[in-house]
Amino acid sequence: MDIVELYVIIDDFCQKFMPKYIKLLKHKEVTSRNRRGILNISEIILINLLFTQSGYKYFKWFYVNELMTEYKAYFKRLPSYNRFVEIMPRSLPVLFRLLNYVMYHARRNGFNIEYVDSTKIAVCHNKRTNNHKLFSGIANIGKSTMGWFFGFKLHITCDTSGNLTSMAFTKGNTDDRTPMLKLIKGFTGKMFADKGYISAKLAQQLQDLGITLITPPKKNMKSRFMPVNFFDVILHKKRSIIESVINILKGKLQLCHTRHRSIYNFVVHIVSVLVGYQLLCKKPKIRLENYMVSQFA
Repeated sequence: MDIVELYVIIDDFCQKFMPKYIKLLKHKEVTSRNRRGILNISEIILINLLFTQSGYKYFKWFYVNELMTEYKAYFKRLPSYNRFVEIMPRSLPVLFRLLNYVMYHARRNGFNIEYVDSTKIAVCHNKRTNNHKLFSGIANIGKSTMGWFFGFKLHITCDTSGNLTSMAFTKGNTDDRTPMLKLIKGFTGKMFADKGYISAKLAQQLQDLGITLITPPKKNMKSRFMPVNFFDVILHKKRSIIESVINILKGKLQLCHTRHRSIYNFVVHIVSVLVGYQLLCKKPKIRLENYMVSQFA
């Protein structure tokens, strides 16, 4: 996406959100003034999103060698790298609101068919788990299909167009089924998942909310969670779409790295990656037209 087009999207949202947010802060006496800095909130968010889409692994290298040279003409004035790192957390409330908005918009315009999965977010190498200080007492040791890790879990749902529709962030040792009721807020339809979400209690809770949970059965287990018709069988085989989404988040947008020095900036990075993905033009997609035609033919 062009940098000007990206900034217009962000700035339009900020112009609607920021006045209400500043008014709320003044009402709660958190702040008494709204002083403008070198960069406004829209520009801070823009820089974060440009980094996620740049392909660079190190933010400092991107800021010094790319932003302050190639993109310098787009900004009236740029602070030093150290100063920008200090003001990054200012954008966090707006980023969260923007992420919630784009996910709500995607869910509202979907086909009531979604996929759910989780992925690990390690904050350090396993050998440094006992010596890690920044996330000590916050992160936890967990286990995924790739082995043990120290960090968090990101739980996401996506629709057939590859758009994120909800997310939850938990400690590394949290069961995948725990944040499920939070993830399905505002959704009714069919939810496809892997074996880690098998639970008769959870399936019944979702059924009462108008959601059909479809998972593959484990060995020596009744296929009560299996698809009930051919169309559902096809959709379940397309569950790799959410794996493709996670692959883009981690491989292309640099969701995970172990160089964080601030908890707030860690959260800013995670949310920026999710917003940046949602604004991508090309995403994994399931074309339902052919399957629907074959179903009703």
